[in-house]
Amino acid sequence: MEHMTATYIPGARIDHYEIIRMLGHGGMNRVYLAQDILNQQQVVLKFPNDDLIGNIAVFERYKREAEIGTRLNHPNVQRLLNTDEERCEQYLVMEYIQGRTLREVLEERAPDLLPV
Repeated sequence: MEHMTATYIPGARIDHYEIIRMLGHGGMNRVYLAQDILNQQQVVLKFPNDDLIGNIAVFERYKREAEIGTRLNHPNVQRLLNTDEERCEQYLVMEYIQGRTLREVLEERAPDLLPV
């Protein structure tokens, strides 16, 4: 039997975040735009897919991503937020940056490469 990954619908609440919409999903995670109810800021919530949560390698990858994210401070790197808060499940909270995705830029320029 195939394991189904839970998805959240708009309006669902996870801790003090309210889901606005799904931004994307893939083999490793689901990513949502959400509203931080405490400070009225839009954020990104990144959840590992349910079937990978028990996988120690995935847990270590998320832990490493969180540790690195807390040390990085650069205008071209998405910041990790609220890393010290208690959560009802494993997920990362990241700043929401409006704009085009890298995929959109690459598809727009295809078949040309991006300039160095």
